[in-house]
Amino acid sequence: MINIKIFKVLLFLLVIANLIIVLGIFYVHENKFIIQNLIQIIEKEISVDDISDREAEELNLINFPLSLIESKSSQEILIINGTILSYLRLPSKSYIVFNPDGSIYKKNLENNTDKLLSIEIIDLKNKLPSQQAINNIEKEIYNAIQEEDKFTSIFFGSTFAHNELYDFLNSIGHKFDKLKIILALNLRWGDKVNYNEYEKYKLSKSHKLNLEKFNSIIYEYWIESFDYTTPKSALAGPISREKLTNLAIKYYLLNNLPYSRTKLWINSIGYMWGYREYEEDHLQNFVLDEMQVKYLKKEEIEKMQDNFTKVIKDDLTQDKAVEMKNIENNSTRPNILVFPTDKFINKLIDLSKTYNLNGVIIF
Repeated sequence: MINIKIFKVLLFLLVIANLIIVLGIFYVHENKFIIQNLIQIIEKEISVDDISDREAEELNLINFPLSLIESKSSQEILIINGTILSYLRLPSKSYIVFNPDGSIYKKNLENNTDKLLSIEIIDLKNKLPSQQAINNIEKEIYNAIQEEDKFTSIFFGSTFAHNELYDFLNSIGHKFDKLKIILALNLRWGDKVNYNEYEKYKLSKSHKLNLEKFNSIIYEYWIESFDYTTPKSALAGPISREKLTNLAIKYYLLNNLPYSRTKLWINSIGYMWGYREYEEDHLQNFVLDEMQVKYLKKEEIEKMQDNFTKVIKDDLTQDKAVEMKNIENNSTRPNILVFPTDKFINKLIDLSKTYNLNGVIIF
C-alpha cells in the first residue's frame, strides 16, 4: 500500500516537472523571439546607415563588369595652381564666388591667361538658392563673359551638381554656346550611403544626379576624389581614400557618366587641424558651420617635415596623417596634419587609367 502511494506521488511530481519544462521551453522560445525582435528594432533605430543595403550596393559595384574601349591617346595630367577661398578651391585665377542670395562674395576677372572662369556658391548649406538668386548669378556671369574670346571654358563647382539646377546650366549653355561647360562631381560612392552629415558642407552631395540628362549640356566632368573628411569636419580624418575613389568612379560610370569626357580631380593640399582625435569613419565625425583646418600646399608641408613628431596613419591607401609641433602659437599640444604623399597621388592616377578616364586634375 505504501509503495502505491509513493508511486502516485512520484507520478504526480513527474507530471508537474514535465509541465514546468514545457512551460519553460515555451517561455524561453517566446521571449527569445521577443528579444531577437527587440534587438533588431534597437539596431534599426540606432543605425545611422542601412549597413546591409549599403554593403550589398558596394558589392554590386565591385563585381559589376564594365566594358570600356581602350584609350588610344595618352592621358592628360594637369597640375594646376588655382585659387583657395575659405573652404573653396577653384581651378583658375579668374572666378566669381556668390553668396546664397546671388550677391557677389568675391570675384577676380583680371587674370584670364587660362581662359577658364570658375563659378561657385559659398555657404549654401541646406537650402538651394532661390530663383531670384539664380537670376542674379546668371546676370553676373553674362556680364563677365560677354567680352568675346575672353573665356573659352566655364567651370561650375560641385555645388551646381544638382538636378534642380539643370535648367540654370542649360540656360548658360544656350546663351553662351561657344563656351565649354565643366561640372565638378561630388565624391559619391553609392545611393544607399548616408550623406546627411555632409549637407552642412555641400547640399548637392546627398542628391543623385540625372547624368543622362546633364550629358547633353556638359562638355567635361571632374570627379572630386577628396573631402571624404571635409575642411569643416570636427575631427581630423582622411581627405581621400583609394577604395571610395574607386567605387565613386565606377558608381558614376554605371550611372551614364561618359568616361571619355571625365577627369579625376586629385587633391594635393594638406589639411591641418588643431589638436583633436583622428577618425577614419565619416559616420563617426560631424561637420561644423565654420572652417576647421588650415590649407597647406605641398611646398609648405615639405618645409615642416622636421616638426613631425608621430605618424598616425601611413598605409598608401589613403592620406598620410601625422602629429606635428604647433609652430603657430605657444601651445604644447600638437597639430594634426593630413596630406597626400606622392605615392598615394600616383596610385589615384593609376586608378583613373584603369577606367580610361581622359585625364586627371591635381590641385
